[in-house]
Amino acid sequence: YSSNGINVFLWHKKTLISAVAFDNDKSSKQAFAEYLQNSPAVDSQLLVDIIDEDFRRESIPHVNARDRKALIQRLADRYYRDEEYYQVKLLGRSQQGRKDDNILLSSLSNFEKISPWMTIIEENAVAIAGIWSVPHLTLELLKFNKVSGDNILLITRELPWSQRETFFHKGKMLFSRLERLDINLYENTDPDLSWQYLSKGAEKIQHFLTNQRIVGFNDEIQVVGFVATSPAASTISQANSNLRLNYRVIEEQKITRNFATTQAQPLKCDAIYAWICAQKSFFSSHYNTKEIKKYFIRYYMAKSFKTVSYFTALFVLSIAAFFGLQTLKTNKDILAIEYDTQRLKKQYADQFHGIANQLADAHLVEGSVTHATLLDLESGETPQKYFSYISTVFSKKRFNLLELDEFTWTKHPREAIEQMVNQFTARSPAEEGHTAAEEYQQTPSQPSTKYQPILRLGGKLNRARLDYRNTVTVMSEFVNSLQNLPIVSDIHLIKTPVDIRPKSKFSDMRGTDEASLLKNIEADRYEILIVLQPNQGSKS
Repeated sequence: YSSNGINVFLWHKKTLISAVAFDNDKSSKQAFAEYLQNSPAVDSQLLVDIIDEDFRRESIPHVNARDRKALIQRLADRYYRDEEYYQVKLLGRSQQGRKDDNILLSSLSNFEKISPWMTIIEENAVAIAGIWSVPHLTLELLKFNKVSGDNILLITRELPWSQRETFFHKGKMLFSRLERLDINLYENTDPDLSWQYLSKGAEKIQHFLTNQRIVGFNDEIQVVGFVATSPAASTISQANSNLRLNYRVIEEQKITRNFATTQAQPLKCDAIYAWICAQKSFFSSHYNTKEIKKYFIRYYMAKSFKTVSYFTALFVLSIAAFFGLQTLKTNKDILAIEYDTQRLKKQYADQFHGIANQLADAHLVEGSVTHATLLDLESGETPQKYFSYISTVFSKKRFNLLELDEFTWTKHPREAIEQMVNQFTARSPAEEGHTAAEEYQQTPSQPSTKYQPILRLGGKLNRARLDYRNTVTVMSEFVNSLQNLPIVSDIHLIKTPVDIRPKSKFSDMRGTDEASLLKNIEADRYEILIVLQPNQGSKS
C-alpha cells in the first residue's frame, strides 16, 4: 500500500505470477473487493510505504528482560498512546557512559488512510500474517546486493513523486524518511535529472546526521542509489565532489539478477520489496494487533488440520489397498491347494482303483492326499489371526516398557515342539543353570502328530526406571497375561531379564544388591516360545 493505492503481487517461489494495481478511489476499492472474492486462500502479508511512519531513537538503562519490557512499554505509552500499530527494535548498547540499551520505536500514524483497504481485506476473510513497512525491509535489500559498511544511506524511488532515504549505522536502521520531489520530475524519467535530486537528498541527510551527532564531521557515508537506469559518468563524478559522500549506483536489472528470480524483465523496487515481504514469517518483527494475530492463527490451524487430514486419509487408503492385495494373494493360494488336492485324488483313483498288486504302495499316495487335505483344512490359519490377541497384552499401559523386535510364526508336530523346547535353557541375570521354563511347561500325556502353531516373541525390557522388584512384577504379569489368552496352549520361557519362578526369594534384596542385579545390560532381553491352540479343523 502507498498513497497511490494498493498493488497485489502474487508470487510462486521466485516467480512473479501476477501484479495488479488498484488506485486510491471508490471504483478501484470495489474492484479490489471483487478480486479478493475470486482469489484462492493463500498466506498473505501487507506491505506499506507511507510518509506517516514515525521513528524515534531512545536510550534506556541496561536491565533484565522483565524490567526492560516495562520501560519500553512506558515509552510506547508516552509517544504512541493513541496508535494501534507500533513496534520496538533493539539497536545494541552504547559504547560510552553507562552503556545503556539503544532502541528504535516506530509507528504507523494516521492509519485512517489504510483503514478502508483493511476493511475490505477483513470482509473477504483474507488472513494476513501482519503488516510490514518498506524501511524495515531495506536491510534485506542491501544484503542481497552485498552492500556493507559502517554508514550507509540507501535511496530508492518506488513512487514517481517521492524518494525514500534510509540510513544504517553498523547494520542497524536508525531512521527513514520519504522526501517529496518537484512536480516537474513526476513524469520525467531522465536518469541524470533523477540523480541530481538523489545527490541533493544525500547532502541534506549528511547535514542532519552531523548536526544530530550521529556521525562525525570527518566520517564518510556510503550512498547507494537504486535506479532504473544509470546516469552519465559525468553526473556521478560531479556528485562525488563531496569527499565525505561515496556514491554507488545499482540498476534494477542487477537487483533482479542478484535475487535470482525467473523474470524476463527487470523488477521494479516495489515488486522486489514485495518479494522480500513475502518471505517474512508470522514470527518476525512487524506491525500487528491481537485481532490480526488471532485470525491468522485460526486460519493457519485450519490449513494445517486440512493437510494432516489429507495425508491421514491417503495413509489409510494405502493400508487398505495393501491388505486387500494380501487377501487376494491368500485366496489365490487356497484355490491352488484345492486344485492340487483334487488332482491328487484323481491320480490316486486312476492308478490304484482295481489294481490289487499295487495296493502295497497305495499308502504313500494316500499319505500325500491326506497331507494335501490337511494343508487345505489349515490354509485359512494365518499369523494375522493372532495379532489382535498379542496386541491386547502389549497395549496395556503397565507393559509400555516392553519392546518387541522379534516375532516369528511356524507350525510343527507336537513331538517336534517338545524337542525344540528341550534345546533351550532359560536363565535370569541373578543365576545361571536354572531352567525358568519348567514352571510354565506342560508335558502332554501322550505323543501326537497334530500340527500346532507356535509364536516366538523376542525383545527387551527398558528397566532404566525400574528396580529389581518392579522388574519381577512386570515380567510376571506379562507372562501371566500371555498365559491367559484363549489362543495359548503352553508358554516356554527361553530367556528372561529376571527370575520370575515362584520358588525365588526376593525379601532380602535391598540397596546395592538390587542395583547389582540390574547391571547386566544384556540381561534386558527376553525370549518367549508360545504354543498356540491347534486349529479345530486339523487332523492327526
